Amino acid sequence: MKGGFRYEIDKCVSCLACVAACKLINGGSVPWRQVLTDNRKGYPGLPVHNLSLACNHCEDPACLNACPAAAYSIDPATGAVLLSEERCIGCNYCFWSCPFDAPQLNRRSGTIEKCHFCVERQENNIEPACTSACPTGALSFDKFESPEEQGGHLPVTGIKPRIRLNGSDRWPVKETGSGVDLIGMGSKISPWREWTLILFTYLTSGLFGLFFAAISSISFNGGIIYPVLTMVTLLIPVVHLGKPSRAWRALTNISKSELSREIVVLLIFAALSNISLLYGGAVLFSISFAVGLVLLVLVDNVYTSVDSRIDIKFHPGTVFLTGLLMASLFSGEYMPLIFISSLQVLLALRINFSGATGRKRYFTLAIFTLLMASGILFIMSNSLSSIVPSGVSFVSGVALIMAAQALNRIGFYFDFKPPGVTVMYHEKSNQPAVS
Repeated sequence: MKGGFRYEIDKCVSCLACVAACKLINGGSVPWRQVLTDNRKGYPGLPVHNLSLACNHCEDPACLNACPAAAYSIDPATGAVLLSEERCIGCNYCFWSCPFDAPQLNRRSGTIEKCHFCVERQENNIEPACTSACPTGALSFDKFESPEEQGGHLPVTGIKPRIRLNGSDRWPVKETGSGVDLIGMGSKISPWREWTLILFTYLTSGLFGLFFAAISSISFNGGIIYPVLTMVTLLIPVVHLGKPSRAWRALTNISKSELSREIVVLLIFAALSNISLLYGGAVLFSISFAVGLVLLVLVDNVYTSVDSRIDIKFHPGTVFLTGLLMASLFSGEYMPLIFISSLQVLLALRINFSGATGRKRYFTLAIFTLLMASGILFIMSNSLSSIVPSGVSFVSGVALIMAAQALNRIGFYFDFKPPGVTVMYHEKSNQPAVS
């Protein structure tokens, strides 16, 4: 019979014996197990709730489905979710997808590390190191065949983690208008650390826009600009990987991974679009354009499949909207440009603007709206007035609009909040009452 973790909330004293045992036995370079607390500063008189957490070896693991390199597998005997570091490309997408923050990127090796359920110890009828070291019995190892979906204290995701928590009725949660917010409003993703991905998604929108302009405009056929932009767009995500030499492995999990599908379609679009611009043909143009639209949707799916909130699905900074806007801009179709930019502003007003982060987003929205309006006015003045020097207003307008869309894409990353228990704890850390 397979087993899993059992955690008694009231028994944990945060002695970190489980963390030390895991490190001693397995020697991981990054923490495989962590103890989270909602009273991190140790304020006297306030309650302390601890949670010892590692990989929960889910029955339907999010990491396995997300990994584009098919580096994850499930051990049939123990149910352990195992990671092959030889196959890992260091894309960090499994960390995005895991609601328990279990996979951790070792930035020295460029690969992911995580708890392997002490599978070798289990094969010898020895329980995992962390549970055997717990002095209070807060963390233990139990035998049960089928894991139950957890609720009230861990994110309910349908992946069935192999952990059972007792004492959940005393677990502090944050009430929201839609029920219980188990994740919090923070994010475990740093936009500045993921700058390569922001640039990649921005360039993908631009690539689609340039291609549309090339097939719809007599005066622009792509020239040398398009193939060069194609190569840069393909190289940027490779730079992002912890193991760039293994980039080809990202094509091996098309059936499950949104990231793998995105990369495959990107390569197809890059090839078809460049070939069609070289040899022409209405049929090839149409096929390439359709593949480009699919690519924009798949790039967005990489994010919306992790963060399913409506704010992200209909965000003003989605690659799909940005790609359509750039297609309108580069092809000189100003009415669609005005419509899409207006839609982006309206969608931005739907985002949660509460708290300090909300005030910053209001500020960025104001700048975005100003840049877009100014850019459109500059372009229109160039096309409607002969007083303005030829080309100056147009170039200025395009620059302003491109800057606005870059700001919009950065804003998307600030609003992107993949699930994570660490995020929940950081957000709801208790503070002393001030009278």
